[in-house]
Amino acid sequence: MQVKRYEVTNVQEALGRIKSELGPEAIVLSTRTLRNSPPRLIEVIAAVDRNGTTAMPVEEGKGRIREEAGGEAVAEGIADFQRQIGEIREVLAAVDQAFRIHEDLAELRDGMNTLFKVLGLGGKYRDRDDVSQLYRTLIRNGVSEGKTAKIIGTLQKDPRFFKVRNYEEITAVAEQCLTESLRSLGSDAGGGRLKALVGPTGAGKTTTLAKLAARYQIDEKKKTGLITTDTYRIAAVEQLKVYAKILDIPVHVAGDRISFRKSVQALADRDVILIDTPGKSPRDADYLRRLKEMFSPQQSLDVHLLLSSTTGRDSLLDAADRYRVLGYDRIALTKLDECRSFGALYDVLDQAGTAVSYVTNGQNVPQDIAGFSPGTLARSIIDNAYN
Repeated sequence: MQVKRYEVTNVQEALGRIKSELGPEAIVLSTRTLRNSPPRLIEVIAAVDRNGTTAMPVEEGKGRIREEAGGEAVAEGIADFQRQIGEIREVLAAVDQAFRIHEDLAELRDGMNTLFKVLGLGGKYRDRDDVSQLYRTLIRNGVSEGKTAKIIGTLQKDPRFFKVRNYEEITAVAEQCLTESLRSLGSDAGGGRLKALVGPTGAGKTTTLAKLAARYQIDEKKKTGLITTDTYRIAAVEQLKVYAKILDIPVHVAGDRISFRKSVQALADRDVILIDTPGKSPRDADYLRRLKEMFSPQQSLDVHLLLSSTTGRDSLLDAADRYRVLGYDRIALTKLDECRSFGALYDVLDQAGTAVSYVTNGQNVPQDIAGFSPGTLARSIIDNAYN
């Protein structure tokens, strides 16, 4: 093999000289720019196998190059050539990924246009990065696609939307729209004398009841009484009795409609009566029926459905639907400090269309309970963190 090195000003010059001096069978082994050579020169190393074989194993080729050309420069050229091939592969992979992302965004945009048409939201999806980013943020934070489309549809009809200039401003307007939507549900804690806390297992009913008892008894100076219908768990009854003893509040245990009515009568001198219930699966229709029968004689009963923020969206929606049989008129959100998907809470509240009474954000009694703030939850849906 004959190997030759050229210093030229351009590739065309090199190819002409290679073809003239080495023949049309010659191959280019490497090219590189000579950095310290004014004017700018290009080093080209070419070779031709006079025996008729130009393709050979790399290691064998390196050996012959060293023998025939004194080969350090040639070996360096081959290594540089291999590095360039690796870099080209990386660039091609990055370009391919960019095209894939572009295609995904185009598909997302087309899907949103179709969705808006189906929902009759009017207008065309605004092709701008900040709206796309907001859409992805809401989806990532747990809002369903349908509710996200509703939020963005409301946003795009808002006069404030047409004044925004960047993502921060568009999220601020989105937060205001969410706040207004949540405020429309109401944040009434209820004015009834009897307040029953119902909900699935693990929703935090007993702890929430203790927080409310302390608030009414200590902060609001209201004479408070407790009734527990949770006769399934002895530990729950004992836990409630401990709270009642600390707060100096009477507590009664009721296992059926008759004992429940007698307990209410025994607490006739109380300003507020808080009622704890067992944690059961929302799918236990028999339990829900019996609980409804127990409550049915009471006319001034506020029923609060407690939903744990740590529960998945589908389970929350299922519970909100199945507990309808009890006629709950308020929802309380618990364990917001442990929530990992605030968007799911928006789905549930918007679907239920029910006022929110309380939120809890910790285990401390009585501190970690507060009235519902639409603005705080709206901000949490955008940030996916409880503020």
